[in-house]
Amino acid sequence: MQWSPQQDKALTQVSEWLLDISGPQVFYLAGFAGTGKTTLAKHLAEGFETLFAAYTGKAALAMRKAGIPTASTIHSILYDFIPPPISKIKELEKQYAVAPSPALLKELTELKKPQFVLKEESPIADAELLVLDECSMIDEEMADDILSYGGKILVLGDPMQLPPVKGTGYFVSRKPDITLTEIHRQALENPIIALSKRVREGGDIPFDFADNAKRLRAGQFKPETAANASQLITGKNATRHRWNDIMRASYGRKGTYPVIGDKLICLRNSREYNFFNGMFAEVTSTNSVGPINFGVDLNLHTEVDEDLENVQVLSTTFDARDKECTVPYRLQKDLQQFDYGYCITVHKSQGSQFDHVVLIDDKFLSWDQLNRTRWLYTAVTRAVESVLVV
Repeated sequence: MQWSPQQDKALTQVSEWLLDISGPQVFYLAGFAGTGKTTLAKHLAEGFETLFAAYTGKAALAMRKAGIPTASTIHSILYDFIPPPISKIKELEKQYAVAPSPALLKELTELKKPQFVLKEESPIADAELLVLDECSMIDEEMADDILSYGGKILVLGDPMQLPPVKGTGYFVSRKPDITLTEIHRQALENPIIALSKRVREGGDIPFDFADNAKRLRAGQFKPETAANASQLITGKNATRHRWNDIMRASYGRKGTYPVIGDKLICLRNSREYNFFNGMFAEVTSTNSVGPINFGVDLNLHTEVDEDLENVQVLSTTFDARDKECTVPYRLQKDLQQFDYGYCITVHKSQGSQFDHVVLIDDKFLSWDQLNRTRWLYTAVTRAVESVLVV
């Protein structure tokens, strides 16, 4: 393959870093969409035992579509699931039925919680190189787990994306070791990449830019436009709430709290359940009519194909919306935090990619041109196959 001078320089620097046993453990290769970060990483990996991973299932899927069939989620190669002791639980349930007590109830509740522990024999330990893509959501705790294996880590990131929220972005919170800025001709043949370049350079999103990348005219947006989207994204929480209500109503899902089939998104990392900020889950059944001690009891199927029972989810996320949480901390700390996930903010979408994106542009950050540009760019680059702007 013919490399550009900038790509050739990056290959040289990364190769020297890989061969330097005593050098830094992490190399941060940054680049805009279409500059060839993934292509370079694939080429570099050919001479090494390499693992490719991404923070979310959606990002891992995008890597597989880009020609890396072994790409997986970080969680699947990092943690082991220890199932609850069913026989012990049944024994205690019988005891509780005869003589209920707060102590027994507490013990039962703890036993029913799944446990995720760091793998003793993770494939990371045997890899000469770990390549992490779309990892702006990796916090310090997870980064420490990854670093604990001691191998070389190549981090791929996009400096034009919105800065990660507080407590995340461990690997990309520093200056890149090298940044790719040249978008290549083949990449620009992809309308989504071409549109992202236009946006990054301060341009708007025009009508009819391309069939799969454009702003819709008045009257072009139909109910099926939203129904056929892989993900709706927007700017303001008020817009997000409104569209989550619209989408739930379109599926005939009523009431304040989640019901079977509802799409949820995780709002806070949980080592206990292997939940991560931005993870999607579907409600497979509900175990309570309403909240008990500020928690709704749900069974969930997560985007990393884990089925979890009796997940206690904070109820005020659904009934109090974005108001300050007044639940006592001693109760709140034991509850998981999810919200409806049909429509999410662009900030929350970071670290994920979706085949078909509908961006509901509510003029978020219109008073701040620089961050407005970064917001639009991040939104456009969440799409793999199409992005339509409403």
